[in-house]
Amino acid sequence: MTYSISEAKVDLDNIAEDEKLFDCMIKVASIITSLLEGKVKQSDMPIIVGGLSLEIYTESQYTTDDIDLVTSAYNIIEDNLLEIGFKK
Repeated sequence: MTYSISEAKVDLDNIAEDEKLFDCMIKVASIITSLLEGKVKQSDMPIIVGGLSLEIYTESQYTTDDIDLVTSAYNIIEDNLLEIGFKK
């Protein structure tokens, strides 16, 4: 069963406004990744890089406020982000 755009929208809406930024970013990265499962090859799945990867590694001793992903499936991610309500 594939994760749908409507499910992703619900999951985004369910992220609490008072949730820690780190937890929010992890959930958003999970939503993006889930949208790609079954649509792209495993080697094209996004990889968290940059500040968020460092925040995960240091257990929030270093903090960031954005999500950097590396993938060759950029166009699919872009389309999915626009469909779930992100703006370019």
